[in-house]
Amino acid sequence: AISTVPGFGMSFINRLREDNLANKAQWQGSRVYAQYCECKICDSPNDDDQSKEYDTNETIQSITVRCCLILHESISWLATALKMGIGDPIEHWFVVIKTQNNNFYQLQFRGPAKMIELKKCDNERMCDLNGLCEANKRKDALVWTAHKWCKQYEPKACKLTIGDVVSWLQSHSFSAHYNLVTHNCQDLCKAFVEYLPICDVDEDQ
Repeated sequence: AISTVPGFGMSFINRLREDNLANKAQWQGSRVYAQYCECKICDSPNDDDQSKEYDTNETIQSITVRCCLILHESISWLATALKMGIGDPIEHWFVVIKTQNNNFYQLQFRGPAKMIELKKCDNERMCDLNGLCEANKRKDALVWTAHKWCKQYEPKACKLTIGDVVSWLQSHSFSAHYNLVTHNCQDLCKAFVEYLPICDVDEDQ
């Protein structure tokens, strides 16, 4: 016979739940721009939804697309495998922008919030935590780079600024109307990277 301790199962589950809550990723950085799908655009430093001014002339050094799982790891890999190579993996994608001033900006689709958000962060880790928070993951969850969608910029060859990023968002070239299947975070990252100019970097400069 197997003896059991009354309440042990629920106690264990409660401890797991408390641990997950304590280690859940939290929002980082300050919002500099938000594009909403309900015809509300937040692009003024005086807007209540905006907490940090930005330098439109700040030059971009690199664009990196970062990824994290959405579902539990085993379920996510299984669901991706069942797609049999059709489409992209079931992951949350977001963009990390590094400037020549060593500032970091994060661009991502906030699906439930129905907006596309640009935030200024102190470092890449803070950007990753924002991505994990949107995916409702723990702060110690894995985050990796989608190298196919990354770009490096040499200012002498091609100057791209934070102002250019904001202008793209203001143009509504990519709608903030979220759809899990047809218009999601991965589509945002691809559309943004494809919008960026192709620059020939002169390695001798």
